[in-house]
Amino acid sequence: METIRRKAPARTVRGRRWPGRLGYALLGAAFVCAWLARFVPPETLWGLQLFAPFTPFFALVLAAATVPVMRRGAWKTKLLHAALLLLIGWRFAPDAMRFARRPGGIRGGAATSDTLVVMTFNAGWLYAEKHQPMTEWLRAVRPHVVGLQEATIHFVGGTNISIGVFPFIETELFDVPQPAQGSKIVLRHPILTRIPGGVVGEFGLREEDGTELTNAGWAQFTWQGREVVVYNVHLHSYLSRGEASDRRGGILGWMKRVYTALRDDVHTRAREARALRRLLDAETHPFLLLGDLNATPHGWVYRHLSEGLRDAWRSAGWHLFGTYPARLPLTRIDYILASPHWKVVAAEVGGAFVSDHRPFVAALTLRTEEP
Repeated sequence: METIRRKAPARTVRGRRWPGRLGYALLGAAFVCAWLARFVPPETLWGLQLFAPFTPFFALVLAAATVPVMRRGAWKTKLLHAALLLLIGWRFAPDAMRFARRPGGIRGGAATSDTLVVMTFNAGWLYAEKHQPMTEWLRAVRPHVVGLQEATIHFVGGTNISIGVFPFIETELFDVPQPAQGSKIVLRHPILTRIPGGVVGEFGLREEDGTELTNAGWAQFTWQGREVVVYNVHLHSYLSRGEASDRRGGILGWMKRVYTALRDDVHTRAREARALRRLLDAETHPFLLLGDLNATPHGWVYRHLSEGLRDAWRSAGWHLFGTYPARLPLTRIDYILASPHWKVVAAEVGGAFVSDHRPFVAALTLRTEEP
């Protein structure tokens, strides 16, 4: 008896492709949202900022899908995929070109007598018992300026200066505030320097109407015969008030609180970035901005603050790792941004695991010509 084989109905074959097509469409839409997050102000569409941290992941998965899409996709899908690849190239090609130019380490002879070495470090979740690797690393790089975030320090007048849970900072190396006898100074985001004659302190970052947004560190000193200003900031983070752990009102109540908190967090950080940018635009001295921006290079906050400035991480060459989280630092939220007066000589991400962030240090020199 002859067996007759029939082809599966076309609609069945097409039906099997729908999950893949839907997944590809969602991935493409997510990448477009992440790509736009850098250019669209949060006041216009705040939700885009939630996609920004995942931009490299979306780009990597889309790039990996190129072969199957080009082999089996319809011509419209191929055109769409080609457009997405162009967006990926536009975003990541400049950084990819730095791959061959590895950054020079601070300890590799890059620092000279006219080189200013600065460090930024969020020490909020500090493991004091693991300070020895950090101490050894600091002794090797010997920063002139250290900006600490989430590191409240009490300076008490008339006693030996103690920095409590920060034993890796050798106080004899740094000029610190000298309060009057019996008084004290509390700094939440302190700047420590070992440049004599400098002035350090803190101030409130304010909106145009005078509303204070956050506290920031500030220092001014003379370097190579020129007055230099350093700002140290810690911008608003996501869900910092514990909304994610509040289970009142069931799942719907939790979702509403998280949604509202995320929206408010994005808007607060955008206001802080605008206030900080106004401050930097008005600065007449060569300046450095150190800090934890709680924003990746793919979001609006970074683009707004870094425009016209030198990103030490990028200027020094290509780096394999970022600064957060410390155990697997796949992204950057800690930065050293410099005014055009500076030339970045070298940069280095610290490997010492003493916090949930890794320290970042850069060596810079002042340009002889005005920008």
